[in-house]
Amino acid sequence: MKTNLGVSIIICSHNSERIIEKTLRTLIKQKTSRRKNWEILLIIDNRSDDNTLKHKNIIRNTGCYISS
Repeated sequence: MKTNLGVSIIICSHNSERIIEKTLRTLIKQKTSRRKNWEILLIIDNRSDDNTLKHKNIIRNTGCYISS
């Protein structure tokens, strides 16, 4: 199935647990007519030693696609 994406948001992260939750929640609150065509790519450095990855669950069930 092909999906036409309107916006790709790429977030590169290294030990950013402290700010990533606020960043993701702010993105979710944005109002656009093409909201369901968003793609959020959360790129986490595999040498991160915090819990940044656990915050990807914030955007589940929002109509946005996440890859990490």
